[in-house]
Amino acid sequence: MEDRGSVGRILRQRRDERGLSLEEASAQSRVPLRLLQAIESDDYRLLPDPLYLIRFLRDYARFLGLDPA
Repeated sequence: MEDRGSVGRILRQRRDERGLSLEEASAQSRVPLRLLQAIESDDYRLLPDPLYLIRFLRDYARFLGLDPA
């Protein structure tokens, strides 16, 4: 089985492929910068309630052209 990486790594790699800084991605996706930093670092300690987190993850994945599922 192939290791595809963590969610944060996949999102960061896709953002890098699109040539976006974290700040640009935050502004364009409307996901707060501090949340993107935590998500892409796989640091879930500072993230909001799971219901909000799921919404942010779906919005960010769609913004990056990924399947939010």
